[in-house]
Amino acid sequence: MTFATQHDITNLEIIEDFIDDSRESFDEMESILTLFEWGEVGDEALGNLIQRIHSISSVLRIGGFIEASDYALAIQGTLEHIENGTLDFSEKINDIIMLSIDHLRALTEAIFTGEAFDISCFIGLAHLLNQFNKTDKSKADEIAELLLSELHKETVVWFTETSESFSVLPDNVESSDPNHAADLKQLSDADLAFFRDMMHKIEKCNSYLNQRGDQILRICSAMNKQAGHPVDPMQLEAAVYMHDFGMALVPSTPLLYDGLLDEDSRTDMHDHTLIGHMMLQRIGIWPDAATMVKQHHERVDGKGYPEGLHGEAISDGAKILAIADTVVSMISDKTYKDYKRPLIRAIAEINACKGSQFSEYWVNIFNRVMRDHKSVILS
Repeated sequence: MTFATQHDITNLEIIEDFIDDSRESFDEMESILTLFEWGEVGDEALGNLIQRIHSISSVLRIGGFIEASDYALAIQGTLEHIENGTLDFSEKINDIIMLSIDHLRALTEAIFTGEAFDISCFIGLAHLLNQFNKTDKSKADEIAELLLSELHKETVVWFTETSESFSVLPDNVESSDPNHAADLKQLSDADLAFFRDMMHKIEKCNSYLNQRGDQILRICSAMNKQAGHPVDPMQLEAAVYMHDFGMALVPSTPLLYDGLLDEDSRTDMHDHTLIGHMMLQRIGIWPDAATMVKQHHERVDGKGYPEGLHGEAISDGAKILAIADTVVSMISDKTYKDYKRPLIRAIAEINACKGSQFSEYWVNIFNRVMRDHKSVILS
């Protein structure tokens, strides 16, 4: 059954006020789940999350959206089973809840914007969640696999898609010296083509890189464009192509090892940022790109490498690259075990590390890009 919501709502004002306040709440809920899995928040935070879902369900019911309210209640039921200990919390359960909340966000956004939506998929998901909530632990994994499959299959993109085509390319900038600019661009283009070719060859030889450089570039370029191009686009492009060049020279064992690295292996890993940096420095026209490559594993809290830089000491390009590189790494096949990790999980973890690992300003820019252009950027 498809609802043309703009014509069916009798209590639209209630929903509008609620959705306007809840958009930030959805982001907070996803971060709470991430921090809860990491053991960085306690049961009180889980109770807070349950209350938020309950509030969403109540407002939807007041607005006359009974099936949508029932779907929220089913999510609440899963959280309550975790709270009372009848369901063991795990990475897989966390992903189920995150995807379920992501769909709830999609549903409430559709209601708010007046877009048509098919309620039948939410009825089906609510049924599966309720079945999961009633299943004993011996059969929970089987239902969890089915739920993950359905949640991925029924994914509803809640990010607003603009009707205009989106380009990550910068707007043309006039140069005061056209002849010099043309010469420099010709030289730069040749270098960039060489860097990109090297990146693709390294990716083909190293499965852990998983052909992800072009995807990282789309995210970086979109973030830079969203912010008004504070970073030179060509320098940023070069940094993306070269940021993992040093990984080709790192022994394979540390790369594939899931446990704690010993001191020598950790040094090998950290050195990969210096290799690309030195190569770009020697070429001469890529000083900013060299800095971005060197700093892309620095953290704003000073706990990164290779120099342990803090906050403003880290270049904007490196802050952009750090976010894009982490997101693409998290959604690549290398990090999965027996199922595909949802993008929303990666976005939530980026937001959970805002102000510690990642720049708060650039995480907010990243969120805006993901909301407005997700399907284009990650295609």
